Amino acid sequence: MVLNLHLPDRFVRSGSSFAFEVSLRELTHLWPATKRALLEKATVLFPGFRLEEKTIYANGEFMGLCGSVAGPGFHPIEVRISVQDQICVARDYVTVLPEEGADRTSTTFPHYGYYVFLTRRGFTDEAPKLAFWGLEKWRRLIDWMAAHGMGQVWFTMNCFYLAYPSRKYPELVDTTCANVREPFLNAVIAHAHRKGVQVHLAFTSDDDRLRDLTMAQYPTLSLAPGAKGMIDDIHRDYFGTRARMDAQ
Repeated sequence: MVLNLHLPDRFVRSGSSFAFEVSLRELTHLWPATKRALLEKATVLFPGFRLEEKTIYANGEFMGLCGSVAGPGFHPIEVRISVQDQICVARDYVTVLPEEGADRTSTTFPHYGYYVFLTRRGFTDEAPKLAFWGLEKWRRLIDWMAAHGMGQVWFTMNCFYLAYPSRKYPELVDTTCANVREPFLNAVIAHAHRKGVQVHLAFTSDDDRLRDLTMAQYPTLSLAPGAKGMIDDIHRDYFGTRARMDAQ
């Protein structure tokens, strides 16, 4: 990688100082002054970050950025530079925790956690890798969330394809999804509730692609009014599937 991000930690308290580095270590053919100029012109996208100090050192190979991050939640970081008409991008993230002793009910987001796509089929090559996670990885994430004060997780069940083993709509099932191959969601929900983490199952009503696939496979299915008919039917199908799994 031409451009790299170096974070000392991915967890920081809201309002506390946070520093990270950007490096151009592999551009050995460029003069130090040229590398310094590239870093000076770098675009840093870091929502919630307030820059206080910027330093370029080590013959223009490193840029240190120091400041603070406001507001608990998930904060993506993206740095871009232009090198010989090529755009180089480096990405990472930090998780910002509430201030020590803060009253979470008075914050902007008193309840926070993760929104997860359980399906993978139909996305680009940068598809959600969490679709491959099995029960043990989800349990570890729930444990970590509970330990860091995160109390919510949302699972999207029908983005492009279905994230559960449907008998009614088998052609719409994402067979690459771990929850389809070995259904684990019931166990994850039970574990989350034991840890004080609420689980929300999301059934999107504006999934045009799934609606088109449904109509192509099942032309007699009534979708009136609009997409809501499809979503109601998929909702009933999922909970019928879950009831069957509970009975097994």
